[in-house]
Amino acid sequence: MKEILFQIEDILNQPNLFFNSYQSIGRVIISGVLFYFFLIIVLNISGKRSITNLSMYDYIVTLALGSLVSSAIILKSVSLMDGVVGVIILLILQFMVTYLTRFNIGLFKFLNPSPSVLFYKGDFIEENLKKNRATKDEVFAAIRAQGQTTSDQIFAVLLESNGNLSVIKSASEKYAHEISRFI
Repeated sequence: MKEILFQIEDILNQPNLFFNSYQSIGRVIISGVLFYFFLIIVLNISGKRSITNLSMYDYIVTLALGSLVSSAIILKSVSLMDGVVGVIILLILQFMVTYLTRFNIGLFKFLNPSPSVLFYKGDFIEENLKKNRATKDEVFAAIRAQGQTTSDQIFAVLLESNGNLSVIKSASEKYAHEISRFI
């Protein structure tokens, strides 16, 4: 079997495609285990915000973390310490950005776009559906997920900045402006 794999590598002109060495496999195992526990510790320290519903910048950090960790686990040219420093830098930047958004409303609005009303008082807001590339079927699915069977029992459905659909079952006229301002 080993010879067949080496012949395939030769035919494809791709040395080490299937197997490089036991040393490289050992490196992947060791760095994978170390990063697993490192991420558990770091994410516990950085708080729940790192793993809950993701805002746009949380999503970017999550993607970058995945890339950093996979590079440090797989690539020989990236040391474990390089990966650790990269992860720590990203988490510090994320903490700084979330801290600054608490005091700078302009930065908060830039990083957390306003929700969009997709359905309001029995009617779909076609312009918002189109702008957000959402479908009526997605709205109906969100309504069903809330245990409702028909849309006539729903006041509004909003697409939140993190991509979730929020279903508002009812609202008094006094507070309807809290929703209608996003139309």
